[in-house]
Amino acid sequence: MTPHGSHVFATFVESDASPPGRDLARFEAHTLSWLPVMVDNRFLRLRPEPGRNFSLDETLQLAESRELSQMRWGPFEITDSLYFGALDRIDFLESGAADYIVQDTFYRNAVYVRESGGAINCIHAVSDLGGFVRTGLLHGFSAARRVYEHLQQLIVPSPDNNEWVARLVGVGGIPRADSI
Repeated sequence: MTPHGSHVFATFVESDASPPGRDLARFEAHTLSWLPVMVDNRFLRLRPEPGRNFSLDETLQLAESRELSQMRWGPFEITDSLYFGALDRIDFLESGAADYIVQDTFYRNAVYVRESGGAINCIHAVSDLGGFVRTGLLHGFSAARRVYEHLQQLIVPSPDNNEWVARLVGVGGIPRADSI
């Protein structure tokens, strides 16, 4: 995985239901979990390598198989622009137009402007949905916190903690970092 066995990813859900008790006629979940195809990449690899968007189940299994600690932010209600931006980013990455690289400084801009030939890491695959943000050498929990802070502008304030969504996608047992 990425430095020190860390990874930043996000799952975006669209549903026509609110809290439990309502019928779920529509519930779609899309995960943005950008990793190298060969997951055991070396941190100091200097060239981009093929990337792949992993499903939520694959991502959680990978973390479990490596005995990595897990924390989550949310779920949150988000703006349409974040949701549809995430779907667009997933489509772009899955098209093969971009590669994966841990240190993406020289390759990231091409992905940001949707040009082929770029490469991006897992942090910026998610964080840049809210606009270009500098994360420096952050990784793991610190990087995830920075992504969360950056995307807060696209989170809709809600009195509901939306834990029912976490249970439905299968992350309800993972501790919430935003409640610590």
